[in-house]
Amino acid sequence: MPAVSYFRRLAVGTAVVVLVALVAACGTAGTWPAHVPLFRPFSDASTVTATPTPEPTPTPSPTPSPTPTPTPTPTPTPTPMSTLARFKATIASFDFQAQGTVTGTITAATIVGSRSGSVTGTFAVKGGDSAVSISAKILGITSTNDNIVVGGWSYSRANGGDWTKAPASGKTLQAFVGSGIVLSDYGLESKFGRWLHRFNVADVAGVDLSAFGISAGAGQDNLALTSLSFWAERDGTPAGLSLGVAFDQKILGTASHETVALDIGIDTLSGVTISPPSS
Repeated sequence: MPAVSYFRRLAVGTAVVVLVALVAACGTAGTWPAHVPLFRPFSDASTVTATPTPEPTPTPSPTPSPTPTPTPTPTPTPTPMSTLARFKATIASFDFQAQGTVTGTITAATIVGSRSGSVTGTFAVKGGDSAVSISAKILGITSTNDNIVVGGWSYSRANGGDWTKAPASGKTLQAFVGSGIVLSDYGLESKFGRWLHRFNVADVAGVDLSAFGISAGAGQDNLALTSLSFWAERDGTPAGLSLGVAFDQKILGTASHETVALDIGIDTLSGVTISPPSS
């Protein structure tokens, strides 16, 4: 007796023959629907409709954000110092030194009239030390006053006489300029044979003349500063100063009110030596 599997194969074979015949018949008639699915035989004679598995839609990779380019921090441009600021910084330095010459005029007002004369001298400053010698000639009379400040002591004499010693005032040119004194730049003017910046001190009240190495001589009273200007090169290098001084004294027994205008020009800013008087 034939095995059961034989009949199964026979049945499947017969179904295939019938299906082929139908396809041929419909092909000639042109009535076979185009959407009829294809049946495939299996060993157990069952039929399955093949449904394709949809491919998953790929997830697009996120576009990376561009790395921002850091903005470089600009290098600050230093503000250049003004002529006045450079001048003050130089003068106020504790080791500032300078020396030069003094020229000027002196006017004496008496009850019999006014007379004028000339002033000459020298000056030197180094740190807290200073040396000033000023000679004035008026009415045919020459008077000389010397003042030296060294190591906290002040030495003074008049007309070549004996030196007197006393504690120095402690006032210095460097401290005066560095104290916050208000200076106004009046621009360029012709001075000491060249064009220089003029810095005026607006308020001279209370300015101690000992900071400039100037003190009242014997018989002089009411010494006061009436004007003060500093001079500097275009780059702020100190070039000198001008000052006005007034005082009272007697000339040949006659009361006199005197005014002095001094121009102190700087010749050098180095190599200064100041020593106490030898006798």
